[in-house]
Amino acid sequence: MSGIRNGTFIVENGKCRDYTILVLLVVSFESTEYAMFKYYIFIVVVFFLASCDHSSSNKINNTNAGNVNNINNANNNQCIGEAPLADQQDGVCSGATKRCVETGGVWDWAEPDYATLANYEAEEITCDGLDNDCDDAIDEDAVNTYYRDADDDGYGDAEIPVEGCTPPAGYVADDTDCDDTTDALNPGNAEICDGIDNNCNTLVDEGVGTSYYLDADQDGYGDPDLSIQACEQPVGRVTNSDDCDDGDNAVHPGVTEICDGIDNNCVGGIDEGLPQNTYHRDADSDSFGDPDTTISACTQPEGYVSDDTDCDDTSDAKFPGNPEICDGLDNDCNTIVDDGNALNTYYRDADGDHYGDSGDTAQGCAAPPGYVADATDCDDTTNARFPGNPEVCDTLDNDCDTLVDEGVQNTYYRDADSDNFGNAAVTTTGCSAPAGYVADATDCDDTTNARFPGNPEICDTLDNDCDTLVDEGVATRYYHDSDSDGIGSSTDIIWACSLPVGYVNIAGDCDDDDNMVFPGNPEICDGKDNNCNSQTDEGVLLAFYADADNDGFGDPGVISFACGAPEGTVDNGDDCDDSHDSVFPGNPEVCDGLDNDCEGTVDVNPVSGGTTYYRDFDSDTYGDASNSMVACSLPAGYVTDNTDCNDLSPLTYPGAMELCDLADNDCDTVIDAGTCGTNKQCEDEGDTVDAYCACVTGTIEDPGTGVCVVGREAIAGDLLISEIMIQPTAVTAARGQYFEVLNRAPVKVAINNIEIVVDGVTFIPPASPLILLDPGTRLLVAREANPADNGGLTPDLVLASMPVLTTTASEIELYLPGTPDVLLDAVAWDATWRHGIGRSMTLSPGVVAAADPMTINDNFLSWCRAKSLYNAADRGTPDIDNDACTVDSCQLLAPTVQHIPVGSTTAQLNAQFYAAGITDAAGQGVNLAVGLGYGPRSTHPSLSSWTWKTAAYAGDSTIYDLYRETLTPAAAGSYHFTFRVTMDGGYSYRYCDKLGNDVYDILQAGGLLVDAPCVPDTVLGTECSDCIDNDADGYVDGWDPECLRATDDLEGEFESGNPADNNAINLLDCFYDGDSGSGNDTCETHACCLLDVDCNTLETIFGISNNTLDKWFWGNWENKCDELEPQTCIDNCLPSTPPGCDCFGCCTICVGFECHDILLSTKNNFPLCSQETYNDPTKCPTCTLHPQCSRPCDPDLCELCPGMTELDLPAHCTEVSCPDGLQVCATSADCPSLGATTYSCQFGCCVAIYD
Repeated sequence: MSGIRNGTFIVENGKCRDYTILVLLVVSFESTEYAMFKYYIFIVVVFFLASCDHSSSNKINNTNAGNVNNINNANNNQCIGEAPLADQQDGVCSGATKRCVETGGVWDWAEPDYATLANYEAEEITCDGLDNDCDDAIDEDAVNTYYRDADDDGYGDAEIPVEGCTPPAGYVADDTDCDDTTDALNPGNAEICDGIDNNCNTLVDEGVGTSYYLDADQDGYGDPDLSIQACEQPVGRVTNSDDCDDGDNAVHPGVTEICDGIDNNCVGGIDEGLPQNTYHRDADSDSFGDPDTTISACTQPEGYVSDDTDCDDTSDAKFPGNPEICDGLDNDCNTIVDDGNALNTYYRDADGDHYGDSGDTAQGCAAPPGYVADATDCDDTTNARFPGNPEVCDTLDNDCDTLVDEGVQNTYYRDADSDNFGNAAVTTTGCSAPAGYVADATDCDDTTNARFPGNPEICDTLDNDCDTLVDEGVATRYYHDSDSDGIGSSTDIIWACSLPVGYVNIAGDCDDDDNMVFPGNPEICDGKDNNCNSQTDEGVLLAFYADADNDGFGDPGVISFACGAPEGTVDNGDDCDDSHDSVFPGNPEVCDGLDNDCEGTVDVNPVSGGTTYYRDFDSDTYGDASNSMVACSLPAGYVTDNTDCNDLSPLTYPGAMELCDLADNDCDTVIDAGTCGTNKQCEDEGDTVDAYCACVTGTIEDPGTGVCVVGREAIAGDLLISEIMIQPTAVTAARGQYFEVLNRAPVKVAINNIEIVVDGVTFIPPASPLILLDPGTRLLVAREANPADNGGLTPDLVLASMPVLTTTASEIELYLPGTPDVLLDAVAWDATWRHGIGRSMTLSPGVVAAADPMTINDNFLSWCRAKSLYNAADRGTPDIDNDACTVDSCQLLAPTVQHIPVGSTTAQLNAQFYAAGITDAAGQGVNLAVGLGYGPRSTHPSLSSWTWKTAAYAGDSTIYDLYRETLTPAAAGSYHFTFRVTMDGGYSYRYCDKLGNDVYDILQAGGLLVDAPCVPDTVLGTECSDCIDNDADGYVDGWDPECLRATDDLEGEFESGNPADNNAINLLDCFYDGDSGSGNDTCETHACCLLDVDCNTLETIFGISNNTLDKWFWGNWENKCDELEPQTCIDNCLPSTPPGCDCFGCCTICVGFECHDILLSTKNNFPLCSQETYNDPTKCPTCTLHPQCSRPCDPDLCELCPGMTELDLPAHCTEVSCPDGLQVCATSADCPSLGATTYSCQFGCCVAIYD
């Protein structure tokens, strides 16, 4: 039921009587779910009136009791007379009366709140036959469109519309019928396999056919990636998709897997089920493998071995078992370099003769200077003595063999014939030869100089060369030549000094009785071995071929060799058929079934009776005109056609489908689709249509110009509605309304193909020119084109008849037309959304950046009011990035530092937030989700390492909303904490810092230190030792700047809280001894010596009498400043002085990075000095630390000053340091007790408690 169509109220005017009043209410409803029918509901309400008030005031109230439109008149008794009629009386406003209101203390009649009238609408939107907006016009802006449904299937024809509030007979609200002449075709029908688009989705037989898969290798198994749907099984396709390699028919399910690196059976991977071995990489080919580089295989791959013990697979000089050599490497892979015998021993070679002294050694891989590997020198003082040195006659053992001059006294022999060759029988010895003697002893006859070794042998019957042979080598060997053919017998020889008759000097005749036989004689066919090569007639026999058919051509398969042709043979073997005398080379081819000319073809190119055929190499039934033959019958591979333009391709022939394959498939001289032009390419739709020119990938065609430009049509996920302006103030809504559509795609997108539906009215952008959106840019859609009339907009698309948007109920939809249409994005809103007069609704940038913002931009939390002005009066971001959807400000409030033990809970942590129009009013602002979180120090709170919890609203502070929450960290550590707020459901956050910066500053976050549990000092029992943050300032005990001593019993003041310690006025002793006297520490100085401002000036600042501050030293206190403190003061007081202080209570107090030196030991003089006023010199006078007795702190050295935590140290500090070698601590439990001295943790350092 869509709503109340007509309402009629019949009410009997009330009478002041004691009886029942019957009120009859009749309401008629019209259901859009059941067109053309009305249902009437009669409701009878019976009121029982027990009594009647007759007071005059009641009579006044009842004057309009019978007017059903007498609304908002609760105070009518305050105004005079009956309520007059309201100004608007048309339509549903008829009978409405004014209401009694107070203005400035005066009651008077005013216009009613028309919105409370039944069926009232500020803008007519309901098609109900009523004048809802009281303008004397019924349903003027609420007209529905209905479509002809001639086939009565519930689906209408979009081409035949009518408008009205109710559908005429034969019309329906749907417009999606694709054929209104038959009810068998409509979007609700199920698709069947009949060649018709039964369900009107532009696809024929989709989803109803059977999937068939290509079986290219015809092994009965199909390719899963190449399927089609069909109603009948096509040739070459199968119903299964189980093949894993459709190019190899030996690979398919059921085949036995073998070890070949192929998945033969398409199950379980490659070589599955076969034994797999682990092999190790042997990159250096030393037969030892790398244990870290392995491969599993059933056989050993090249470059791999089964061994895994190589310690360095990049060097073949390193492997197990390799002998260790001295080379700086671990040759044997035992992890030790140059171990064992690898080092060499070298010996001193002082005399440089390369032989060393065995008594003077050195070790190394190479010889040191002055050392050699040899150790056999017998005298390293002279290079004339070393092993192997030739012995010379010099009275030295030159060769180090312990003998002197041995072998150097030579033996000489008598040379009586002076031929320089001696007689071995006549000798003498000496270092040089005596006269008539020589060193040679080889003369065979010392009586004549014609005989000696080496003397040329001559034919003289003497042994001239002393080789025991006479005339050898000087006589010539000659061979007997019986047949006078110039070649002699090798077995019949003679030696002589000259050639004898019948002899020759050449041997080798194999028959010296036949002059036709000798080496080198040409072989002839005579039955002899003419050339003496042990073969007879070789190479001179002739080949002859059988010629059985006597056609002069022989059979190449029947051959004989002879010196002459045997009978029935010829000297050629060219016959291809020796059984037919009509078959031989050169014989004319005739049509007789024989290869007459022996060319290898039968009846081809006959001289008569043949037909011309053309080669059809590609088997496309079209022949090659340039490749023909004449034959008696059609040869295989030939056809009678000769029109093929490419006989090498079966896809090319006259009339073939033109494809995009750089070929002229149809032989019309045009290749592919011809010249396509810029950004176009040939397309054949997968070989299904003739080639045509289409835009290349990444471009789109402008239908008006045919030009392809870079971009694509919009698809799902591309377009996002990101801004909507409903209530402009600079111009009327009808002129100034606009909305934006953002292109989220990474490429240019054309929006010409989408449908824009605004409040049910569909708009289709023009097909041309293309409207292209660059990535990240926006389509600005407006009702008015002129910037002068629309508030300064420059729209990309103008929808002049677009319905005027309302804040109560409107919707914008983007569709991609189709069957069915695809919804790209839609935003529908109502009055609960974040509307603002003069402000557009902008989609949060956090939502825009989400993975799928189209699914969340229909949530009111995703939208915020615009902040930026785009004209003098209106705020919005047309054509630019949207404003951040977050609060206008947020600030972290005190306390901003917390120092707690593990397991403890912080104090209440606070922040304030301001969002215009949201937090201004009293009470909690709507749609703010606030959280408190903490994470590692100096990290951004957006990181996943942060932990968050929801913070609670804590009230208002002027225009701000306050939130607070506590933290209980589970682990010790150094953290930062802050608050965050989101207004868009968590898609974007604003993080608060202490300064309220627009951009979060990590250094301005809250600080949180979590230590091991603190252990209270039950002996001292003071506020500064009880592990409690007594003053709730975030600092506990020794971390609190107001606790300079563990014995202090007042954590919230610079005073100690001990009754005996009243603070000094002028003379100061050790500040840490707990009293104001000089004590036994021997320390004493004057307060005026430490203060930076002259004591005379302090009198005017603080109103302190000089004689009070300068008690006992009136006019002479300067003398005290010149005195040096004794060493006993330093020894007694300095151990109890915390970092950043001197012995007299002048301390460096810090809050964050701001530090001031102030005097704390004269609190009575300066009662307004506190931790909160430490930086005000009018309340806390500044001082200078005592030069002798002080412990300054330096944050740059990672040392903490009072009031600091490690969170306040510079970024380079990873841990706290302490001055003067003090021990670092987190709590007093970390500090020692040494003898009678105990320690407390003061500002991260262990400081002695004053005894």
